[in-house]
Amino acid sequence: MYKVNTKYLYKNLPRFAVFGLVGLIFLVVGVLQFLSMKKVIDGRSGVWIGAKAEVVTEGFTTFLLPFAILPLIFILIFVIHCINIHRKVKKIHYLERYGILVKDLPYEMQDSGMVVNDVPIKRIAIEYTLQDGTKTFLFGEKRLDNKLGDADGKVDMLIDPNDQSNYYIDFNISVAEVPKIG
Repeated sequence: MYKVNTKYLYKNLPRFAVFGLVGLIFLVVGVLQFLSMKKVIDGRSGVWIGAKAEVVTEGFTTFLLPFAILPLIFILIFVIHCINIHRKVKKIHYLERYGILVKDLPYEMQDSGMVVNDVPIKRIAIEYTLQDGTKTFLFGEKRLDNKLGDADGKVDMLIDPNDQSNYYIDFNISVAEVPKIG
């Protein structure tokens, strides 16, 4: 059994939580605003004017539709990001239990095509020989923690022996200590 540090995967979760929170706030405010616009009340008696209410709110409903969709998009971005993090961590935990550890592989850092605050985000790239003898390039996760290298200049990889497209590359994967019983 192996141990992988997955803390950096959760690093951007608070940033995406802001997306979800802002989207939820805008959605609640938008629904309350829509409901208040739907009521057309006579100022003195507080009586609903049914026929007039439909005429007044029909235009507002189509006007408010984009403002209702935008918060839903923000919330959806947050949910998708959480699902992706969960899938990555689940994959890593599977590989920790059933994968084979390959240590000290030479690597190079390549651009991932993603830029944050004018800083290009890098990813680990290694050339690896599969069990059938074919050489292939394998790519690690995008390094959002801006770690561009390790002291020893090598990376470690966990790979599934049954499915060689299921792998995880990181700078320091260690062998977990198995607790002694008794």
